[in-house]
Amino acid sequence: MVTRLLYLALISNMFLFASNLYAEINFSVNVSTHKVELGKTFTLTLTAQNELPKLNNIDLNQLALHFHINTTANIEYNEQTRLQSWKLRLTPYNKGLHKIPSLYFNSMHSEALPITVTEAIDKKTGTPINLETQVSTHTPWVREQVLINFHLQTNIERAQIKVAETKLDNTVIQRLDVGYDNLATTPSTTHYYQTGWAIFPLASGNIKITLPPVELIRDGVTTHRFYHAPIDLIVRALPLYIPSTIPVGLIELSIDSTTKYFINENLYEYKIILTGKNILADNLPDISNQMASDKSIRIYPANTRTNQNNAHNGIISNIEYVFPVKALRQGTINLADIKLSYFDTTSGTLKTYQHPNLSLLSVNKWLSWLLTVIIIILLAMISKLIINRAIRYYKKMRTYLQAIKILRQSCTLEQLKISLALLSSAEGHSMNITPRSWFNTVPRKNQPMNDITEEINKLFYRNRKDTVAEKITKSILSIALSNQPFLRWLYRKALI
Repeated sequence: MVTRLLYLALISNMFLFASNLYAEINFSVNVSTHKVELGKTFTLTLTAQNELPKLNNIDLNQLALHFHINTTANIEYNEQTRLQSWKLRLTPYNKGLHKIPSLYFNSMHSEALPITVTEAIDKKTGTPINLETQVSTHTPWVREQVLINFHLQTNIERAQIKVAETKLDNTVIQRLDVGYDNLATTPSTTHYYQTGWAIFPLASGNIKITLPPVELIRDGVTTHRFYHAPIDLIVRALPLYIPSTIPVGLIELSIDSTTKYFINENLYEYKIILTGKNILADNLPDISNQMASDKSIRIYPANTRTNQNNAHNGIISNIEYVFPVKALRQGTINLADIKLSYFDTTSGTLKTYQHPNLSLLSVNKWLSWLLTVIIIILLAMISKLIINRAIRYYKKMRTYLQAIKILRQSCTLEQLKISLALLSSAEGHSMNITPRSWFNTVPRKNQPMNDITEEINKLFYRNRKDTVAEKITKSILSIALSNQPFLRWLYRKALI
């Protein structure tokens, strides 16, 4: 009995050993490397015994949480060894220590394999390439912009960044332009590149977004492919009172000038620019229906030009309207304000505001010509007045300068009389003037002292001399310059 039990136990152990050996041979998982650089790929090789079941029946969802999986390679089958193999190309999403999870196939589990993901390196310079990714929101509204941004920081001066287009049901995905910034001027400094995608979900519910890689190209060769992990979005439905024509995002209106001057029956252009921030150009509202003609004004269909700028920090769209406008009557004409509505994603409410519209003054052609003639006449009269005053001032200054030239040097009595006559005529008085009469024309604060006045009277009427004392000429020169500040500053040294 004991011998039989030992025999059964031996047979059982041998059966378990054979089963384990068969299991090891039947399904295996291997990696080409346990250390990989961010943006680089490595190979995961799956091997199994027999042709069926196929290896592509393996659930790779856990593996896809940390790696982008390229499953385009075919499953190969070797009839001699009766082994099927499948090579998967894996690219990690983030740096750090990760694991190839245990995979389940044909009632068997593989062992988990550690993978260390290091930072990306530029092989030419040996410097790191830092990568940061951002998602603007995971709970957007329907038609709200979701930004997925890639920020690359590298020492590569002229790197090329390639972003591929992609499509997904119930979404509009727009690739963004590459933004570049260099905070210094030397070639060895850090360079910043930004790009990504703008996603607009079109239906509510849960959406999984899988994006193509952002490729870093140096010297014409793709050195790295950076993938973003699949993005789960919980899209919120818009309130029922929001129609499909209401844009989701901020819109603004700009007009070059709302106040204009028109001539009746003449055709003019009225320009309006509608701008949407974080809105596709196709989703901007049409404001043409708010520009209606009436008995006072005729508005023709607008010429429009649409533009969409996929900047690295978000999409900005605009529509430029150019309305041909003609006033039909004379007077003031005011168009009704333009009403704009949009759904504010921050507050989750409908925003409405009114923008001032065109306000114009219209006149008939004959009245405009009459006003033009009147304005020309007024300008001519003002110009003539200014010119006459300038001529009189010029003559006055020239006369003053002639008198000052005489007074600045030793002069005779006759020269003194001439200088007084010149000063008198410069101020609009008679040239045949006596010294006392000239003194009376001088402002009171500039009149000479009594002793100077007495000396001048003696010189003219009692003690006539050939030369005039310097004291008298300086006194008269000071009185003359006091009336002209510019000349006083010009000849300030002569008064010392």
